[in-house]
Amino acid sequence: MVTRFWRRPVCHAVLGEAGPAREAQHHDPEIVNAIKQQNTVNPAGQIGGEPAPRQEFTYAIRAQGRLETEEEFGKIVLRANTDGSLVRLKDVARIGTRIPDLCHVGPN
Repeated sequence: MVTRFWRRPVCHAVLGEAGPAREAQHHDPEIVNAIKQQNTVNPAGQIGGEPAPRQEFTYAIRAQGRLETEEEFGKIVLRANTDGSLVRLKDVARIGTRIPDLCHVGPN
């Protein structure tokens, strides 16, 4: 599944930046970096399992895998503000997991 995002041009103020300079960029580095950092494969396993000697307890570790849905991608945190509020990807971009139909056939 392919996930795409389209940044809303009016959201430059939300991120506290000048509009036209950032609008010209094909990829927004702040958004791309946040996606790379928060959409990772996390290894899982257990703590206290064999071959640890005299271990009374074993704890299983579960990790969330890569993000899959539009909702999960929308929750990616781009910035934490000084007042404690968060700017999330869904606040500044439209997110889609569907590939657009590029083979549209129109009337003659």
